[in-house]
Amino acid sequence: MPLTAAEIYAGLVRATETRPSAEPSPSQSERWSPGASRFREDPFREKNETLDGVLSFIEPDDVVLDVGGGAGRYLPLALKCRRLVNVEPSAGMGAQFEAAVKDAKIANAEWLHSDWLGAQIEGEVCFTANVVYYIADIVPFVEKLTTAARRRVMVIMHSIPPTNIGANLHRLVYGREPALAPSHRELLPVLWDMGLLPDVRVLGPSDFIVERARFAGREEAIQSALPAQLETSQLEFARENVERHFDEIFMESDGRYRRRPAPSRVLLITWETKTPAK
Repeated sequence: MPLTAAEIYAGLVRATETRPSAEPSPSQSERWSPGASRFREDPFREKNETLDGVLSFIEPDDVVLDVGGGAGRYLPLALKCRRLVNVEPSAGMGAQFEAAVKDAKIANAEWLHSDWLGAQIEGEVCFTANVVYYIADIVPFVEKLTTAARRRVMVIMHSIPPTNIGANLHRLVYGREPALAPSHRELLPVLWDMGLLPDVRVLGPSDFIVERARFAGREEAIQSALPAQLETSQLEFARENVERHFDEIFMESDGRYRRRPAPSRVLLITWETKTPAK
């Protein structure tokens, strides 16, 4: 019997959980605590196509639930709605979110320390960005988004998921194909099977944290690509491959080196949970 769309989705998520990582995490919720400060953004930063696309669906009287909102990358939503609640299970991320709120003097944003399925809360809008790649049990997750949203659900994904942008580097370092996280190609069939017919909007180019780093020289760039836990024989193999393919992985920018940007776009997948009155 063929697998359902949800089963295919779950299999991809679980395969990525066993992929070799330089920073193994003690628990699913706390995997993001180390380095959580990297995920903070200026809530008053200049608007871009992605932010404008999301904000276009927010109304002044809305209570917006940012599901897995992390350190507050989408804290600018609070500037347009009545109340923003970050439903975030990671203590490290939540602490960074609260610090960002305090520093920005934003009075209508708060952190709810809870996983999504255990949260007892509703709002006009349920918003989640870059979270669904890690949710194996995607159907109950989406069902709760739909039932908790009085008007609209918004899901932000990248056409190339963040964990997949290093796929080519993984091949060079480990000499084998990596497990790839699910993307919109796998999520949309799940939604269709659930009876949902979302709109899909292609927004601005993706902005990945790993691509923002700048390295003073080739050696520093090479070291950034080599996982710390490799054994000596693996390290030699990996280093040789990274050096051989250096120009495929890195590019020079203002006298420094950076990772070549992935050809990825931000996707906004959205649907109404209540038909607006005519």
